[in-house]
Amino acid sequence: MLHRFALVALCLSAAVLYACNDAFEWKCGCDDTTTPLPPNPSNPKIVSGTNLSFGKPEVKVVSNGVTFIGFREILSENVDHSKLYSGKGDVFLGIPYAVPLTKETSFRKSVKITHKPGDTVTAKEFGHACLQNPANKWISIYGVGISHDCLTLNIFKPIDADSKNKLPIIVFVHGGFFSQGTAAQMLPQAMIRSFVNRGFVVMSIQYRIGMWGFLTDYSDDLISANRAITDAATALSYIHDIAANFGGDASQITLLGHSAGACLVDGLAMTPKYTQKRHLRFGTLGQRFR
Repeated sequence: MLHRFALVALCLSAAVLYACNDAFEWKCGCDDTTTPLPPNPSNPKIVSGTNLSFGKPEVKVVSNGVTFIGFREILSENVDHSKLYSGKGDVFLGIPYAVPLTKETSFRKSVKITHKPGDTVTAKEFGHACLQNPANKWISIYGVGISHDCLTLNIFKPIDADSKNKLPIIVFVHGGFFSQGTAAQMLPQAMIRSFVNRGFVVMSIQYRIGMWGFLTDYSDDLISANRAITDAATALSYIHDIAANFGGDASQITLLGHSAGACLVDGLAMTPKYTQKRHLRFGTLGQRFR
């Protein structure tokens, strides 16, 4: 057990030092709520994370009186595992799970968002990545930008999954050395091919990284510790609230993480609140599903 604690501590410490060093070197415009992409001729020209819903059928899910609007991704009518991509699923992107963060609240604990009955959440595009070096390749490749307001999740589900036909849930946590990355790395085509076709509801979450996720003064109200883990816990609480109407079984949740995401999952597994949760399963991945 001690070596697991040491591994997590090493991951978190390295991430804070790396991110803080970056913060002083590249002097990001952290006073702005959203930082635009910088001009960079070396950035890839293809932006694959935007306009994902263009020309695709609209789908709706109502949960607790709130209407979520997403789209249907049809790769093929039938599943063919011999092909790189096949199958179809319903996709909901950029759903906020916490009260939006601002410059003034960016070091506070996340608070689960409460939607009012009758609200409509348009979920057709990935949310902004959490604050990081805007020159990171993931930002330019997926076209998501960066912002304080970044605590969102994405849902990928079989088209026949609903409250009467609930399926096991996989919650995926992206990697990036705790200093970069975005949930947009997990594109709908990959999630449908790898998980939805096999009877899972998949939810990928974003969490604060770098000094915004880990720098602390050890207080509970100003700069609380381990905000990244708190963000993941807030996301799990929100997932429990909405899972059933998206066809997810909240009694069967598996957390998977890639790289730094795996460290976060391991840290969450050792959090007293979750060590006794028998409906949660924890796992790690060495590669992204693409």
